[in-house]
Amino acid sequence: MKAMLDVLSEERPRNKPLPTMGATGHDHAYANGIEVGFAACITTMKAMAVPLPNSEEIMATFENEDDDNG
Repeated sequence: MKAMLDVLSEERPRNKPLPTMGATGHDHAYANGIEVGFAACITTMKAMAVPLPNSEEIMATFENEDDDNG
């Protein structure tokens, strides 16, 4: 998985700049949107690689929660 994320990071759109001549404002806006989405994807994938902390299991008792009517 780490190797795949490394390859994905190397293929980021920001590593492939737009041509200096002939690129319009729309081209730059589109490229920026792709980079933002790509960065969010990589961040999400890295976050999914971190295990969640173990939580304490809650046992069901099926007791009445209202102490006054108990």
